[in-house]
Amino acid sequence: MKNNRSIQLPMLLLLLTAACGSAGSVGATDTTGAAGMAGATMGTQGPAGPQGPAGPVGSPGPAGPQGPKGDPGPANGPAGPAGPAGPAGQTGPAGAQGLTGLSGPMGPAGPAGVGMTGAPGAPGTPGVKGDKDDPNNSTIAKSMIYTVQGTLVTMPTTGGSSGATTLCNDVNDIVLTGGCSAFAAVGGASPPPLVGFGPFLATDNTQRSGWSCGYATSSSANRVRADVTCLIVP
Repeated sequence: MKNNRSIQLPMLLLLLTAACGSAGSVGATDTTGAAGMAGATMGTQGPAGPQGPAGPVGSPGPAGPQGPKGDPGPANGPAGPAGPAGPAGQTGPAGAQGLTGLSGPMGPAGPAGVGMTGAPGAPGTPGVKGDKDDPNNSTIAKSMIYTVQGTLVTMPTTGGSSGATTLCNDVNDIVLTGGCSAFAAVGGASPPPLVGFGPFLATDNTQRSGWSCGYATSSSANRVRADVTCLIVP
C-alpha cells in the first residue's frame, strides 16, 4: 500500500502540471493605463541631444508674383561715349556728267599773222566834195566807209592759237568793225573754232588800224581770213 502511494504522487504532479501548464514570463509594464502614464510623467526630462546634420538642399520653389511697375526714369539719359570710327566705305560709282559751263570771256586779240603781205588793194572811192559852208569837212557820208577783204592765211599745225589780221588803207582811217572766216583744210571737216576777234591797233595814231581773228590750231592746215570795215579820215 505504501509503495502504491509513492508511485501515484509523482504521477499526480505530472498530471497537474500538464493541466495547469508551465508558468509564463513576466509581462512588460503597461504605460497606457492611468497608473502607467502617471509613472511615465514622474521621470525627469533628459538634456537635449546634439543638433543633427543639415538636410539636403530642396528644389527651387515656384516663381513669385510679378512686382509693381517701377517709377519711370529720366526722359533723356546722358549721351554715351563716341563709338570707334567705322571702316572706309567703297568708292561709289562715277556720277553723271555735269552741265556744260558758261562760255568764258573773250580772250585778247592774237598776234598778227605771219603770212606774206598781200598785194595793194584797189584805189578807194574818192571822197565827197567838201561843203564850202563846212571848212573842217566834218560831214560823214557812206562813200567814206569801205571794206578791205583780207587774204587767206594758212594756219600752223602747232601752238595753241593763231589767226589773221587785215588793216585799213591809211594810218588816219578808223576801224569800224570786221569779220572772220575759216575754211577747213579737208573737205567735209569742221572749220577751226574761233577763239577771239576784235579791232587791231585801233587807238595807235602811228600805225594803221585793222581787224584780227584768232582761231585754235589743229593737226590740219586750215585757212582763215579777216575782213575790216574802215572810215576814211581826210
